[in-house]
Amino acid sequence: MHQNDISWLSRVYLLLNESYPEALDKLDYDFPNQAVVAANLLHPSQEAEFSCKIISASNSEFCFILDLSARTGRSKGDWIWIKEINIESGDLSLLSFPVAKRVVDIPYYKKKVSAHCLIKNFLPELIAAVKRELDI
Repeated sequence: MHQNDISWLSRVYLLLNESYPEALDKLDYDFPNQAVVAANLLHPSQEAEFSCKIISASNSEFCFILDLSARTGRSKGDWIWIKEINIESGDLSLLSFPVAKRVVDIPYYKKKVSAHCLIKNFLPELIAAVKRELDI
């Protein structure tokens, strides 16, 4: 679906490369050079801000700004039963996918949420969603 959408590819690449680089190996997909260059240009810009909307088992929505570089997170006692994840970058919806219902403790890093720690909780579903979007 998104194999030729450089904006989408560059943001997904940036998300994975900055927050959970091991995920790129699990994809078995070589991002086009154009997307990698675009991701490197996006990195310092505000336009590349990533957010995650979590839909709980009770259909409540929780939105968090993600910190892509933080590798640790601290609990503030925000335990949420997750059933769906939506990841956005700026005004672009990147991924939306169901998650096997489970409780996740939201890993805060300063005033944002550690993307690395959060992604670790639903990595298999994230990889499957990216593969579906790339049609691989």
